[in-house]
Amino acid sequence: MPKATEETRDTFQLLDQVRHRVEVLRQAVATLTEMLDRLSLGDVRLATASKQMSNRMLGSSPVLPWRLVETGKLLITPTGRSITLSRQEYQLLRQIFSSPDLCVRYEDLRILRTYKHAGTQQLLPSRNFRTMLSRFRKKLRDDEIDFPLYSVRGAGLQFTSAAEISDSVEELGQEC
Repeated sequence: MPKATEETRDTFQLLDQVRHRVEVLRQAVATLTEMLDRLSLGDVRLATASKQMSNRMLGSSPVLPWRLVETGKLLITPTGRSITLSRQEYQLLRQIFSSPDLCVRYEDLRILRTYKHAGTQQLLPSRNFRTMLSRFRKKLRDDEIDFPLYSVRGAGLQFTSAAEISDSVEELGQEC
């Protein structure tokens, strides 16, 4: 076998090995990135959970959960105050309160906007969603309500208190 052909074959074998190693490294980077995302979200959960625990130990945190009421689209605070919600605010809180760990990733949020004149529904664009969320937080701040909903940068929204959903206000009276 001529020497040039042997060198060419060796070169192609090395090139294949390098390509394989690059692919393995790409997969490792993707896995590590995913793990870091989970860890950063977990760190936020741990920090807020420890903050909650210390508040409870100091007696400053209420025992009752936040309650979302289907009838009338109400949010009932742990102290018993009720806040009337818009349809979009209600959709947002229902998704968060329905999630197992009270955390929802931004890409999983589904807030629908109904166009009355056309009778159709479309997903709320992200810019409009951010505006709606900002106005909702401002509404609660104006009523001097400390709402434990936090943005986890690049991940989603985390609710850091107990929460439940009920169909009507009457159900709330039976539970208390």
